Amino acid sequence: MAWQNPPEVGAWYMDHMGRVFEIVASDEDDETIEIQYMDGAIEELDLETWAEFRKEPISPPEDWVASMDMDPNIEGWNHLHGDPVQQTLDALERQE
Repeated sequence: MAWQNPPEVGAWYMDHMGRVFEIVASDEDDETIEIQYMDGAIEELDLETWAEFRKEPISPPEDWVASMDMDPNIEGWNHLHGDPVQQTLDALERQE
């Protein structure tokens, strides 16, 4: 099965149970993605499960860094999550 609409790393969603999560990694070769919930739990989903997963895109929560106990000063943080200022600018551009 090929990626038709690959999930974007850094995109935020809410599932059918009201849980908020972010896409933190994707692997097209393995056809898997990793999501991280607001409580810090990480889950890996295969392509088929992602396609069937009931979710809707949302804007990043205002307090998402604090909720996930993320420290922007740790090595690799910006690699996984990008520059928060740039992400905000990108999100605003998508809304226009």
